[in-house]
Amino acid sequence: MSIESRTHDAVGWDEPGNKILLVDQLSSQDYCDAQTTCQELCSSANSSLEACRNEIEQGVEPEENTSRLKQLERNRDRKETLMSNLDSFRRCFGHVFATSGYKIADRSCSLDWGLVEVKKDRVRLNLVPDLSTAHILRFLMAPGDPVIEVDEMKLNDLVFVFGCESDVRMGQGRNLAEKGDSGAFVINFCGALVGMVVGGNPKVGSTYVTPIEEVFQDIKAQTGFTVTLPQHQEE
Repeated sequence: MSIESRTHDAVGWDEPGNKILLVDQLSSQDYCDAQTTCQELCSSANSSLEACRNEIEQGVEPEENTSRLKQLERNRDRKETLMSNLDSFRRCFGHVFATSGYKIADRSCSLDWGLVEVKKDRVRLNLVPDLSTAHILRFLMAPGDPVIEVDEMKLNDLVFVFGCESDVRMGQGRNLAEKGDSGAFVINFCGALVGMVVGGNPKVGSTYVTPIEEVFQDIKAQTGFTVTLPQHQEE
């Protein structure tokens, strides 16, 4: 996710012509990487298709290659559809409505949150990802279940972090995240949101987490808004 300042005619809460922060997701680099990957996949699919056609023209195993040709054509079509979907994807995620800046809360917790007013066509539920790689047997939620509850973080809780860089990790405060995971949700065994990753110390393997209640309380103090999680998917 990337944030850049652009001139935007804001409606309602801001004056037209003021500069606001627009949020892109995918980030510019991730988008370029995805484009490159799709182009390579399309090129490879077309090369395989062309090679198969040449073998058919040369009379090499015509029946087998004719069947293989249909499979390669379907594969090429899937790759081109993926490329087309990426080209038409609207990267603008929303705009920054409010932010705390970096500061320390009353309980010595680090606060560094931002509220993004998300475009309606990008609103989705927070879903539990595939946990199979984490070998989690006692987790009470299944992949695809929505994260809709908020709970208090307790000392020595066994929790999960769904990080951008580290994927899914489980633990009690050590080695839960990597550089680039700041802002990641911390979920307890009941599937409730309990905290947010704010940093870490790679030398000792520690991960620093701010209780989500501290974040929500500060948001209300700064903006007057009460934060809730999405409860259902809009049709």
